[in-house]
Amino acid sequence: MATNTTATSQTHNGNGSTATFAISFSFLENSEVDVTVGGVLKTLGTHYNISGSSVTFTSGNIPPSGTGNIKFQRDTSISTKKVDFQDGSVLTETDLDTNTDQVLFAQQEITDKLATVEEGATADQTDAEIKTAYENNSNTNAFTDALLSKLNAIEAGATGDQTNAEIRAAVEAASDSNVFTDNDHTKLNNIEDNATADQTVSEIKTLIAGSPLDASHLAANSVDTSELADDAVTNAKIADAELKTLAGMQSGTASKLADSTALTSDIADLNQLDGLQKATTITDDDTKFPTSGAIVDYVAAQLAPIGGLEAIANESSFPNTQPASGVVISIADAGGMAVSSTGTASGQTVGGTTVNISGIATNFRGASVAAGIRFLVVSTGAGQNYTYHKATLKEDDLVGLSGDINDFAERYRVGSSNPTTNNDAGDLFFNTSTGKLMVYNGTTSAWEEAQSVGNFFISTLSPAFDGSTTNFTITNAPTNAQQILLIIEGVIQKPNAGTSTPTEGFALDSSTVKLAAAPATGASYHAVVMGTTVNIGTPSDNTVTTAILQNNSVSSGKIQNDAVTTNKIINGAVTEDKIGSLAVVSTKLAPDAVTDAKLSDHASDNSLRAVGTNHIKDEAVTLAKLPHGTSSNDGKFLRANNGADPTFESASSPEVYGFNTNAAGNLIVTTTNGGVDNISGTDYDNFEDVIFAATGFTFSLNANGKLIATI
Repeated sequence: MATNTTATSQTHNGNGSTATFAISFSFLENSEVDVTVGGVLKTLGTHYNISGSSVTFTSGNIPPSGTGNIKFQRDTSISTKKVDFQDGSVLTETDLDTNTDQVLFAQQEITDKLATVEEGATADQTDAEIKTAYENNSNTNAFTDALLSKLNAIEAGATGDQTNAEIRAAVEAASDSNVFTDNDHTKLNNIEDNATADQTVSEIKTLIAGSPLDASHLAANSVDTSELADDAVTNAKIADAELKTLAGMQSGTASKLADSTALTSDIADLNQLDGLQKATTITDDDTKFPTSGAIVDYVAAQLAPIGGLEAIANESSFPNTQPASGVVISIADAGGMAVSSTGTASGQTVGGTTVNISGIATNFRGASVAAGIRFLVVSTGAGQNYTYHKATLKEDDLVGLSGDINDFAERYRVGSSNPTTNNDAGDLFFNTSTGKLMVYNGTTSAWEEAQSVGNFFISTLSPAFDGSTTNFTITNAPTNAQQILLIIEGVIQKPNAGTSTPTEGFALDSSTVKLAAAPATGASYHAVVMGTTVNIGTPSDNTVTTAILQNNSVSSGKIQNDAVTTNKIINGAVTEDKIGSLAVVSTKLAPDAVTDAKLSDHASDNSLRAVGTNHIKDEAVTLAKLPHGTSSNDGKFLRANNGADPTFESASSPEVYGFNTNAAGNLIVTTTNGGVDNISGTDYDNFEDVIFAATGFTFSLNANGKLIATI
């Protein structure tokens, strides 16, 4: 039989001024705590409010003074489950505890209520039957109708402290009491049988046997229980109808009412059971109460879908007795647990026995688990062997993910017309009427078409979810899985690389989305495909105007050779800084194009400076661009004169000077001797150094042994 040691109710003493009282027991919802004052049920929100674990009575409803006149009673609703788990949802400790507490609290309340009902009690007794049974029990000290009649017959002022001796003396002293006293008894004992005046006892008995005594011979109240033989009083001898009813009840019921244990339930408690039927299964029916077996079956059925759950602090806190196969062990913090490259790890029981965990996901292999990550492992039922099931997020990661999801839901919306409320700068909205993604401009307070590197699609999956299918065809299929935002029942699915079915989330194989688990039949989903190729056609001829082109967007690499004609260059647009060094070659200069007006004078020496040497390409100044000279300077060269005007000078004969050293280390200089001597190729190749210069060089050594050339 189930036993409950946890309180489901409590009482407080009112004092007429205190308004707030503490609730000592746990509960799930404020509406599941019944508050009564003086036995009268109060209304939440009207007479009182609940905040945390305290009840505060409202103004005008402060409980009056009394002992235990304030009662808090937990009444947990089991009409529906507190949390309805869905496939693919996150299994959290809070949700599991909430569902477990719902069943546990309800069982505690039912157990406490059943504890007040005795075994074999029936639920169909009338008030009259209960009253009759109650008054018929000799141990109840019930105030019956007969006792009321007797009380009414007692005169006012009668004392209630007289002893038996005092009462008997008073009765015997009365002249008209007709009481058979001790003296009378003594006298009767001395009368012999058959004596008329002196009969003995045997004589009197013989006479009585010959003529039995009837009611007229017996004084009132002269026959008590000692004169009655066992089982001598039949139903016919009982005058009270209710006592007759009790006398006719089944022996089992009568024995319960006559038991030494007093009946503690009052009429109100018993009336709550009136009309209720015992049920061996739990149903949503307020006319029945379940047996303990029905409760056990119900709890087992609720726990069966998750195979049982046991929570432990870490991998070193496994229970000494291994749970049955299929029971899930939730490790609150698996941080620091070393996972091998094959997906195995070790833990231990609280008693120190080694625990083996296998099948750990590849994400954790070859490393230690990060602090705060939870592991769910499934018992195999023997050998302290467990199989990895799932890992859950740390609280910080879970809160962060929840915030990201909520932020995304606030930032991204879908509809047929642009929203007019709750708009913030940067919000995204997909307009299904126009098929365009819009972004909200906080500066102009207007929706503008988003500029993106790819098209966005709201896609669909087929076939429909049926609870078993895991492969679905997606419309507008992208190239990679990470281009798909897939949300099923409000949970963002993880994209995976590759084309094989993953262990979690989904993978993409061409246009087929492969889910790790089949969604439930009718499950809701959203699929958005992002960043596919932009569908922009080739612009028509003469459609790209200057207004379409961004300033400075046409680089030199975009201009074909010879595409910039003189007609495309505005007058005065080609300035000196636009002409590259050596860019103006002779072919680009028209004959006689460089006039005096185009040459600027130097500020000090009137030398030519407008066209610097860096602007003249190598070999760009041809003979046609140089003065042809006159007969006076024919055959001469133009000589620079250290800042002075250049002059025409006669050139000396060219000379070759070859240098090498002989075996003694002496410098040998060989010349062409003004063009008279020839130098062979072999001699030329043996020169250590060569100078080409005019004739007239003489060579000498200075005091430091340096070679001095003089012309």
